[in-house]
Amino acid sequence: MSDDVLVKVKRLKNDAKIFRDIGDTASAIAAVDEAIAIVEKERKSNPGDADRLKAELADCLGMKGGILRRANQLQEALQAYKAGLTFEVGDSYNLTNTLILELLLKPTRMGELKTQIEEGRAEVEKQIQSHRSRQWWAWADLGLLELLTDREDRALDAYTHFSSTGARASDYDSTVSVLEELAAKFAGVDAVVQARLGRAAVFLKSRKS
Repeated sequence: MSDDVLVKVKRLKNDAKIFRDIGDTASAIAAVDEAIAIVEKERKSNPGDADRLKAELADCLGMKGGILRRANQLQEALQAYKAGLTFEVGDSYNLTNTLILELLLKPTRMGELKTQIEEGRAEVEKQIQSHRSRQWWAWADLGLLELLTDREDRALDAYTHFSSTGARASDYDSTVSVLEELAAKFAGVDAVVQARLGRAAVFLKSRKS
């Protein structure tokens, strides 16, 4: 990817964040879609840079999913995360958010998704052991996936690492928000999972400085 293309894509992603933060979802999506189109075009003309371009596409599509999720367009967000997952290598943003959205939309699918959740947990654990041990967001993903696979003690251990790898107050807030949102969805569906998610949220709140 040429420097000119990289600068343009970064600018569009920054524009998308600005529009997102002021609540202009349509403009945010337009900006990130333009970035996606540029990267897609670059993939066709520059196959030698395939890995870097795949990573950029995964990031752009994950950003699109996040914008749509913030706007409560959950089905559309899920589709963006799934698209991002097809390009994602060595990261877990789209992977974890795909599973979160599946459960937010239909928590009764927990049993059906069990294998995918376990495979996701194993993948994130492998990434941490390989190259992501200093990324608080990797530990947050692992903590959630440990909870969803009935490993509460290991989840709390992951959240302890989350605390020691640079998580800020706002990172605690966003991580707790996901746990509480999922816990609310499991009310009346699975009291055990609901309670486990709730306890983890309380644990993280107690560690927030």
